[in-house]
Amino acid sequence: MKYNYMVCTRCMTYNHAPYIEETLRGFSMQETSFPVVYCIVDDASTDGEQDILHTWAKSNLVSNEVLLSRKLDYGELISGNLVKNPNLFFVILLLYENHYKKKSKLPYIKEWNEAAKYCAICEGDDYWTEPRKLQMQVDFMEAHPDYVMCHSDYGLTTGRYRNSKMHYEPDDNYFLYNLNVGLHVGTLTSLYRAEIDKIIPMLWVGKGWPMSDYPRCIEMSHEGKIKYFPVSTAAYRILPNSASHGSIEKELSFVEAGVEIRRFYADYYGIELPNKGYMPGYFVAIMKIAFKHKRKDIAKNCYLKARELNMVTSKLILFYLLTIFKPIGWFLNKIYTVG
Repeated sequence: MKYNYMVCTRCMTYNHAPYIEETLRGFSMQETSFPVVYCIVDDASTDGEQDILHTWAKSNLVSNEVLLSRKLDYGELISGNLVKNPNLFFVILLLYENHYKKKSKLPYIKEWNEAAKYCAICEGDDYWTEPRKLQMQVDFMEAHPDYVMCHSDYGLTTGRYRNSKMHYEPDDNYFLYNLNVGLHVGTLTSLYRAEIDKIIPMLWVGKGWPMSDYPRCIEMSHEGKIKYFPVSTAAYRILPNSASHGSIEKELSFVEAGVEIRRFYADYYGIELPNKGYMPGYFVAIMKIAFKHKRKDIAKNCYLKARELNMVTSKLILFYLLTIFKPIGWFLNKIYTVG
């Protein structure tokens, strides 16, 4: 099959005015020997992000010596090649009405999404830091047809930057590890074969889970190998009101969803999970939330349950003691940001 683009990068964004220009810089810095299309969909932002995108496009994009702009029923579509690198083509859609939990935005970019061999994802509050990210990943995938996806390390930023080393399976067979341990793949670093979307069942749709990247990774890992690159290629921004951060109810629900997802897919694929899908990392995550929100009751219940399942680790004990004994917890909170 002939493709118009080697990679289609999807960027869904909403009220990311303070961050979107950094995202655009990460896209624009990519050095590739092949054409790339970036599909940026602004979901009717109210913080001025659409104005920023419009201004950026006027200054940086051109198509046959002019910037293309069309008014559609549902939004304004701006497109053009990057002036400094014609290999990079941008499609910017500024929606008139917010689509959150109402309808999918993917049909709007179907034309470009289906014209690419590979897909990458980076939301409007995250950004890429490695100029050869896409080139490195595509080179590997082209040489290894038995791989369905690749990913890398990334940095975390919450006012300051720190690296996040990923866990990975040495033989690149992630499927069972995904179910038994809950492997985390940074979506903002991933690149996968577009054709895989036509193969996987996409069972997470309609489930109401607060994340789709983890179930997508499980389904993809069932179809082929996943490659890990031990280099940092991007930065993930931890925001106070994201899907995984904010109120204690939201944070607990996010962690619990991971267990629910493992159980669901284990049942679907006919695999028996040890300890009903619980693992040491689950209890550490719950304990960190208890520490962050100063909830001794949650910390105590978490510790008792972990002890019952023989999953008490030194890290769990540390955060348990820090939560129970406030002076120590206060000191640690000054020198360590709990993510």
